[in-house]
Amino acid sequence: MADDPKSKKPKGKDIWVPKDLLREMKSFADNEGKQMVGFMRSAIRNVVNPDEKPSAGSAAEEPAGSSDWALPPRLTELLEAASEATGKTPAQLMAACVSRSLEDVIRDEEARRAAAKFKLDQLQQGGD
Repeated sequence: MADDPKSKKPKGKDIWVPKDLLREMKSFADNEGKQMVGFMRSAIRNVVNPDEKPSAGSAAEEPAGSSDWALPPRLTELLEAASEATGKTPAQLMAACVSRSLEDVIRDEEARRAAAKFKLDQLQQGGD
């Protein structure tokens, strides 16, 4: 066992990962993140101000094809009607809907965890 490949490896960083690959991955993630932020900003602008055209300054920061992220006309109409009925802006309504939906998801996950813990406790008590 004199040719043990593990003994030849230097102890420290893995040498199989080239530094250029890591830089490329970081650059890609940074660019994609900026693009997603641009898409979301564009979608919110389209909902809040559907008739306004973007100014020349904001057109430079928006990537091409960002209009694909607009809400369908039916949802925009519903959002505008709800805005008139409640007196809240469309942005406030969207924020409320998202936060409530997230609260529901969190509550459901907590309920699942509690149920799983209860079952585990029952199994442990049954085994004793």
